Amino acid sequence: MPQWVKVIGKWTGYLVLGALALLAFKENDISRKIKVQAVRYNECIKVGKGTPDECVKISKQ
Repeated sequence: MPQWVKVIGKWTGYLVLGALALLAFKENDISRKIKVQAVRYNECIKVGKGTPDECVKISKQ
């Protein structure tokens, strides 16, 4: 097998791993944002700052 085929195969593997890592970071960021919104919403409800609809707006800020 020619050397360039091995090089292309290696870099393709790196590219796939990089894409998977970016996807994992993106999913982690989305999950973290959802958790933060849930905490803000729960704190708003506990304190009684407003109605549930108002707390949803506050949590998304």
